[in-house]
Amino acid sequence: MYGPLGEVIENAPEAVVAFIGSQRVGHGVPHRVSCRVVGVSEAWFYKWRRRPDEPTKRVVRRARLEERIIHFFTESGGTYGSPRITLDLWAEGWQVSVNTVAEIMAGLGLQGRKPPRRRSLTRQGKRKAAPDLVNRRFDAVAPDVLWYGDMTEIETGEGKIYLATVIDAFSRRCLGYAMGEHHDAALVGASLKMATATRGGRRDGTIFHSDRGSEYTSEAYNTLCDRPGVVQSMGRAPAFSANVPVCSDGMLQIDQPRCLIGTGSGPMTHGSRNGHLGRTPGP
Repeated sequence: MYGPLGEVIENAPEAVVAFIGSQRVGHGVPHRVSCRVVGVSEAWFYKWRRRPDEPTKRVVRRARLEERIIHFFTESGGTYGSPRITLDLWAEGWQVSVNTVAEIMAGLGLQGRKPPRRRSLTRQGKRKAAPDLVNRRFDAVAPDVLWYGDMTEIETGEGKIYLATVIDAFSRRCLGYAMGEHHDAALVGASLKMATATRGGRRDGTIFHSDRGSEYTSEAYNTLCDRPGVVQSMGRAPAFSANVPVCSDGMLQIDQPRCLIGTGSGPMTHGSRNGHLGRTPGP
């Protein structure tokens, strides 16, 4: 629209909106009629009638979506990319594409990274290793016939910690675990003590299989095994993926330490985390 009215519409749309609104309030003229007389569409009128500081539904949705993306990215420790975050959004009921999530992440400066590879802490001990009684056969026929364990280094926001586990080969149940700041015989011993307590004390003849790391070959750990009647078995280092299936069968998702470890401050001790980890139904 050209002329003075066109200039008013272009330069002072709020005044035009106020005029159309006043016609209905003061004279009962429908918005549709006033819009036609003035030369604007109803869509234009309703658009400008909204308060300038009131965000649109699209803007609100975008802000909420960005908030959830940041949440999932932070919870993953900065490791999740757009495909994984999209799956989490879908699980919450969001209808959004991977490309949209990738675009938003790029705009926010968020870039997923692969978590560091889990590395073995196996160091050959000085004491003679126990014989390999398992020979990679982990198909136990009953509970407490065979236990196996491992030591894992985990990066956290507060530095490195170490996780020692004891798993029952039959049920895949985590019988004992311990976390601490040092990987030593005391840590693996704490996980064994929890396992024997879980099973009620003495375990005469139960085989405990591990790698030949110095923690497991130490005299202190050997004594801890002897007390409840646990028989040690050790596989050849460094092939711990063949020694202990905890590394490969997904039993413990230690590549996602955020699921297992809190963020509380203060030193970690062997007894500071109690309970069962990764428990599955079974004996």
